[in-house]
Amino acid sequence: HRVFLEIPPGPYRAKFGRYTRVQKCLYGMKQAAREFYLTMHECLTAAGFDRCLVDPALYAKVSDGEVVMKVGVHVDDTLMIYDDDEALHNLVKHMENFYGTDNVKVDLRPDTFLGIGLIYSDDGAIGLCQSGYIEKMTNTYTTVLGDREEKYPHDRNGFKVLVDGKKGEVLSDHMVTKYNELIGSLGYAAVTRFDIQAELSYCRSRLKNPNYGDWCRGLRILRYLRSTKDNVLWYAGPPVNESLEEKRMRNILWCTSDASWNGHVDGRGQSGYTISFGCFQPPFITYAGKQSSIALSSADAEYLVYGELVAELDWFTQVISFLKVSLTDVHIETDSMSAFKLSNMAFVGKGVRHNNPKCHRFRDAVLSGRVKMFYRETFNLWADILTKPVMGDQFVKLREWIRCGILPGLRPLLPEQPLDLEKVQNLVDEDE
Repeated sequence: HRVFLEIPPGPYRAKFGRYTRVQKCLYGMKQAAREFYLTMHECLTAAGFDRCLVDPALYAKVSDGEVVMKVGVHVDDTLMIYDDDEALHNLVKHMENFYGTDNVKVDLRPDTFLGIGLIYSDDGAIGLCQSGYIEKMTNTYTTVLGDREEKYPHDRNGFKVLVDGKKGEVLSDHMVTKYNELIGSLGYAAVTRFDIQAELSYCRSRLKNPNYGDWCRGLRILRYLRSTKDNVLWYAGPPVNESLEEKRMRNILWCTSDASWNGHVDGRGQSGYTISFGCFQPPFITYAGKQSSIALSSADAEYLVYGELVAELDWFTQVISFLKVSLTDVHIETDSMSAFKLSNMAFVGKGVRHNNPKCHRFRDAVLSGRVKMFYRETFNLWADILTKPVMGDQFVKLREWIRCGILPGLRPLLPEQPLDLEKVQNLVDEDE
């Protein structure tokens, strides 16, 4: 790109003129991140790395059919995963030759990455914590937060818009800007704090026309984060003496899915799902959001979530294939028997034919065997915390399960399944 700057009035304008062309990309310019990425791409490809087609920020180096090093890029920060020290040494040496020795700094055991704290356990587990980021947020809003502690990020009103009394008053233009800044800041905390995502999704739906009640709800989320700022999302380390069944379950892409029908005031439902690598392992992807269309029933609302989830799984399985990671199965657990049966029909059910065709992708994934559906009771379904204001012991149980995972001997068993999936698959094969 050819970029020009307007020189402010003064001696430099008199000397160089009103406009000057930028010869190098300057920090803070809109083009800066893109231009730096192009140089990083050139550097990594010259070092023998391949770029992932579905995620341009992910690179991998393959040797003898095995991935020996992976690199994730975020502007000028990179996260490197390697099998031996020589691979890291060779890449760092190459980057020093490319960028200059003084411009490359390596931290073998970083304490933070992109503002997220990293905690290392003796057993190899890695924890993610955003206590520093939360403290910074609370200091910004300390004059309006108050001292009250919060046990939950939400109340029992769910996604109901408060219109009575002072809480129903529409915010001024200045306060709307403040509200948008607050919700935007909370959005980054949701990277590791899945427990605020349901309430945060409501607040996001009110960005254009918030009232004082919405402002109070945003502050409540922040007070809850302040009260629980030291919560850590733990990912287990290398397994020790695991059985063959445990190894198989560890290589499963394990998902939970849920929806609340007619949860929002405009009649739309709420979608929520989690994606974990390994059965009952903490998720690396969680989603909670308002549905894009109005579902006609609770089963229809669940059906919509399946379509969104499988679309994301299609993307992620390509990432896993690029990294040459072993994957045994893809499991989705749900608490809706009606939607469960719809997913196993060899034809599109009458009650969901009106949906966008992309919502039916998951049914093809199930019938082809790429995805396996299972029924799980609501009180043991992880995604339940993403679709409604769960309270009491149930909230604490789901939060701790998702935050730390569940050991094999403590995992809840699946209930009796409403369908014989093997029999269904045989019928589909016969029909074909």
